[in-house]
Amino acid sequence: MKFLRIAAIAASIGSLIGLAGCAPSTAPSSEPIVIGSQAYYSNEIIAEAYALVLEDAGFTVERKFSLGQRDVYVPAIVAGEIDLFPEYSGNLLQFFVPTATETAADDVYSALATALPDGLTALAMSPATDQDSYNVTKEFATANNLVSIADLAGVPDITLGGAPELAERPYGPSGLLEKYGVTVAFEATGDTTVESLVAGIVDMANVYSADPRIQQLGLVTLADPQGLFLASNVVPIASDAVNADARALIDAVSAAMSADDLVALNVRSVDEKLSATVIAHDWLVSKGLIK
Repeated sequence: MKFLRIAAIAASIGSLIGLAGCAPSTAPSSEPIVIGSQAYYSNEIIAEAYALVLEDAGFTVERKFSLGQRDVYVPAIVAGEIDLFPEYSGNLLQFFVPTATETAADDVYSALATALPDGLTALAMSPATDQDSYNVTKEFATANNLVSIADLAGVPDITLGGAPELAERPYGPSGLLEKYGVTVAFEATGDTTVESLVAGIVDMANVYSADPRIQQLGLVTLADPQGLFLASNVVPIASDAVNADARALIDAVSAAMSADDLVALNVRSVDEKLSATVIAHDWLVSKGLIK
């Protein structure tokens, strides 16, 4: 039975459920759980995994995917228009607290839990991460003896590529100068950031760590010893409309997803051109979370 499965999952991750807040434990209601996602294929796959595991347990789900950037969808979450959203701990913390100094995963998660508006809860943090990182080509790394961001301090005329908003982010050009003494010019490359890096239009690129092209193209991710980037683990953000049974199911998804899993899911999207539904379904079945 569906609810026996809920109970079994809840028992298997008991220590995680304690992080999920104190929502009452009730059976699924007729009101749908509204799940949102960013306009980003990796985030949509995670959101679809949430939707499928809830539907498998008898919950009604409404999908509101591809909602754009945080300045668009966070107000909708706060307003109660969205009940469940896969987020990334570090980037969401910086959205609410731009001056946040926490960088370690547990510290970032704790700070985020405190920073969230009333009525929202950070459910259990997943081992899966998809955080900002600075990458160069293997040739550029070899030519300049680069292992970490700190090694860039002696390299002249560096051009950094990334989304337009990176220009104002605390881990963008100003953060590079403050943390590492590295001066860069900035090029807003947007959706063509990786292509611009490979083509030599930019020397360094801001790429999410779970992007499969890092491995596929042999890019070198520069180490960040000074903690320029906050750890950004996948963390579901839930409203009070998500009850304890639903939270237990989502916590199980989070616990089962590793960083390597997320990269593999993204590879299926990029290489096999599969839908988020197919990718998420296959992964949930492989983890025994649905049949």
